[in-house]
Amino acid sequence: MDILHFDPVIATFPAFGIAFLLGYSLNRRWTFNATTSHRRALPAYLAVALLGLGNNALLMFIAVHVLRQSDTAGFLVSVFTTPVLTYLGNRYWVFKAC
Repeated sequence: MDILHFDPVIATFPAFGIAFLLGYSLNRRWTFNATTSHRRALPAYLAVALLGLGNNALLMFIAVHVLRQSDTAGFLVSVFTTPVLTYLGNRYWVFKAC
């Protein structure tokens, strides 16, 4: 963000793309050892990932533009909430054992 002079809210979008591509395959194989079909799991994973993205962007927006705090403050709040939300969504919905 600092080198390319990206707004912290906008910077969450390319980060999301990278995390989505890696996260689906790594979570499917290593975290949950899932056998759920890609046809069902991938759209559900996208929905949970978008929930995480929205949570992260909202918290960053509030920290930077509403509370006028640093992007670090937004990061610290989101780093403790977004992973919990996405893990729970993936565990109990996306890769739920049938």
